[in-house]
Amino acid sequence: MTNKNYKVSVVNPAQIKGFGQSELSRTKTDKVGCKLIARFCRAMSPPIWQPIPENIRLLYSLVKRLEDLQKMEREELNHFDVSHNHVKDSISKTSEFLANEIEEIKKQINKLLNDDPELRAKKDLLKTIPGIGEATIAQALSMQCTPERFSNGRVNKPNCLISELKLLRDVSLLLQNDPVP
Repeated sequence: MTNKNYKVSVVNPAQIKGFGQSELSRTKTDKVGCKLIARFCRAMSPPIWQPIPENIRLLYSLVKRLEDLQKMEREELNHFDVSHNHVKDSISKTSEFLANEIEEIKKQINKLLNDDPELRAKKDLLKTIPGIGEATIAQALSMQCTPERFSNGRVNKPNCLISELKLLRDVSLLLQNDPVP
């Protein structure tokens, strides 16, 4: 819908239900429900939803695929010691294939993080935090956890990892400059 220039808002259905109850509306037909939603939007002006950018969706897909492949590799390696000798060769081949796929996905993630100026800037910021490595950076960025996406105090702030990581970096810098006795 956003591709067709429609304004889209994501609203908790309980808010619309409460709005309807405040109007003493109890009829539940599609037509009445649509009108109720329209009145709610006119009266409350909910914030316009912004779709996740393509580069973040791609990064999320790659990170998710990496996690899936790593899980499969762990499962195969866990089977190796308890498996019959006749299937160990198959497990070894599968593990080798998965290891190669994992490396390929990691290369794709690194290429995306380095080639995209916005992602590279955020990656460089996250790298300044002691203890934050490449895997955590890719995961944090794939979750689209940037402070500007959460300007409304009621919107999913606990998942805003970058803000929390910035705070960790600041605390870490303070501790480095003024060590605790």
